[in-house]
Amino acid sequence: MIPLLEARRLARAGQFLDALRALNAGEIDRGRRTEADVLRAEVLERLGDYTAAEAHAEQVLRSRSLTESDRSTCNQVIGRVHMVGGRYNAAVTYLQRAASIALAASDYDRACWAQLWLLVVVSDHSGSDAAVSLLAELRGNTARSADPLIVAALHLFVAGDVTDALLGLADRLVGDAFGLVTGAAHESLLLD
Repeated sequence: MIPLLEARRLARAGQFLDALRALNAGEIDRGRRTEADVLRAEVLERLGDYTAAEAHAEQVLRSRSLTESDRSTCNQVIGRVHMVGGRYNAAVTYLQRAASIALAASDYDRACWAQLWLLVVVSDHSGSDAAVSLLAELRGNTARSADPLIVAALHLFVAGDVTDALLGLADRLVGDAFGLVTGAAHESLLLD
């Protein structure tokens, strides 16, 4: 199988270490190296190698052949690195940039992932009330995306943020989320 396609498949399934191995194992066509570098930065971040992920993403951002979706991904990687490092203002800046670039390119999948992480940062740092308008926009973009993994991730986030008074709704949302990913085993949704 073509290393880049295999790495994408593995990353989508939440098998990030195997995705990195696939990227490193085979030769990537010259015309797809930037795409592979973007995926490598994303996979490194998901594996917790934040220094390498940030350096890789910053290097890729200097490329002239970067698509808007790839630019969005790199900004999301850097935003997540800042988020994990507790640099919330920088995280918000990069994640907002990632979402805006993706929306301008009509890449709703990429926009949703950036907005989901932005929602986590805003909600954790400023409280759920501060995230209400972002949640409304995210719900619309999730519907445009129609990706079951994104729908499941949104359900899991909302379920995690629900108060004790709404535990019944949280249970239903978690059940719905797991139902959406049944058969598509996406381990990363369960690990975060």
